[in-house]
Amino acid sequence: MSARAFSDLQTDCAKVGTIAAAATTISGLDHLEGETVDVIIGSNAIAQKVVTGGVVTLDADEAPENDTVYEVGLHFTSTLTTLRPAIPNEVTEPLKRAWDIVRVRLKNTIGGTLNGKPLKPTGTTRPFTGLASMENVRTDDDFDGALTIQQTQPYPMQILGISGRVSFGDEIS
Repeated sequence: MSARAFSDLQTDCAKVGTIAAAATTISGLDHLEGETVDVIIGSNAIAQKVVTGGVVTLDADEAPENDTVYEVGLHFTSTLTTLRPAIPNEVTEPLKRAWDIVRVRLKNTIGGTLNGKPLKPTGTTRPFTGLASMENVRTDDDFDGALTIQQTQPYPMQILGISGRVSFGDEIS
């Protein structure tokens, strides 16, 4: 049986089980009837599906090659928004803020975005532990400078810390 690279649930109201090789249905989902759900086969999130008659039907190319662990549940997006940067004992209120570099310390993370841009290269379902760095990060409001980190996919994300270098001034290039 194929397992997955992470053990925590990544959906709400989830059902976890084993789907047989080449099977195209997952049943026993009456509690999710009519809902659009995330389906994770092994470590791979596949297209969202609608539960009909307590069953999710996979496309033929989504069926697993081996008996595999699955998770089916309601989608949620996790969002972290930082406080805006400031300098202790200095008046920074009227100044623009720009992040010259942002470093995010991640643990066992797949995917995720920082201000809408991927934290790490996409396309892999192997968890990453380490430092993700981005340069010249702009925010929606130059006077605010708050960062937004999101996990929009049904994959794990642990943020251990955020650091970087911020520029303050009237004119930010």
